[in-house]
Amino acid sequence: MAKQHIKLTDLARQLGLSVSTVSKALSDSNEISYQTKKRVLELSKALNYRPNTLAKNLKQSRTNTIGVIIPDLLNYYFVKALNSIQESAEKQGYSIMTCITNESLDNEVRYIEMLTNGSVDGLVVALSIETQKKKKFDHFKQLIDNEFPLVLFDRVSDEINCSQIISNDASGGAQAAHQLYIAECRNPLLVVVNSDLEVIKRREEGFTRKWYQLSSGSSVIRLEVLDLDDSEKEISDFLYNNNKIDGAFAVDERLGIKTLKCAIDIGRNVPENFKIIAASNGELSKEYAPSLSVIDLQENKIGSSAAEEVVRLIKSNVLKPKTTIIAPKFLLRQSS
Repeated sequence: MAKQHIKLTDLARQLGLSVSTVSKALSDSNEISYQTKKRVLELSKALNYRPNTLAKNLKQSRTNTIGVIIPDLLNYYFVKALNSIQESAEKQGYSIMTCITNESLDNEVRYIEMLTNGSVDGLVVALSIETQKKKKFDHFKQLIDNEFPLVLFDRVSDEINCSQIISNDASGGAQAAHQLYIAECRNPLLVVVNSDLEVIKRREEGFTRKWYQLSSGSSVIRLEVLDLDDSEKEISDFLYNNNKIDGAFAVDERLGIKTLKCAIDIGRNVPENFKIIAASNGELSKEYAPSLSVIDLQENKIGSSAAEEVVRLIKSNVLKPKTTIIAPKFLLRQSS
């Protein structure tokens, strides 16, 4: 169960005092009596109340800086999104400070604490894998309680009530299924990695549902790869032992490249008798031979939209979160 964050309003309600009185008592104001201060301090200690200075810092001054927290700099999706965030922010008169969590929840928490201690006016964040697996969101809920401008992009959660910028990943999966079907693929392989991520679940769900419709109820062959960096033998063996597979949809670009390479290594002719599409349009997919057909998730639009949204929130007197969904598009290349 998530640990409850104690707010000033909680202290005030339990003590039968106004929020202003509790705040002044915690600040040791001369306007508040000794007895009242004692009551406030005793309860705050008992409930482990921890005052957060980020809302105060935000009201007192502007830094014209946006904090950006991404999980992985080796993932070209985030490189493209980060570049667009920076370009859009600069056009609006803001600089950015960037932190890389390397998929760590602890790093994510630490960077948020660091950036929101008066260093930035708002945050743009893609959740780490560990955060989504453990469903630990208290550090984000604390930001929301303090009305700090926050935008999540790509990796988001319905449990965090803030603005979100996402691709329509289910539509992307459905487009992949449609394109493989019209290319006369009848026994596709769905290749999955990081299945705990909501974006992966949506791509998989969209592909599976669309394929079921197109093929009059046929199921999809599925392979989940646990370690992307050490997956080639697993993919090769699976394809070798399943000769009927005549195509694949990989939910990640790097996974798509590995699947394409493995298919070629075991003697499949691409695209004559094996066709493949991957999600995300990075440099690898364009440069590999044969080039990889992809579902372009519109990373640039997502990044620029995230920057525009956080600036909107920074300039707003009342934070009204909204969700923006960007439509992906299919890019036909040599692999299909």
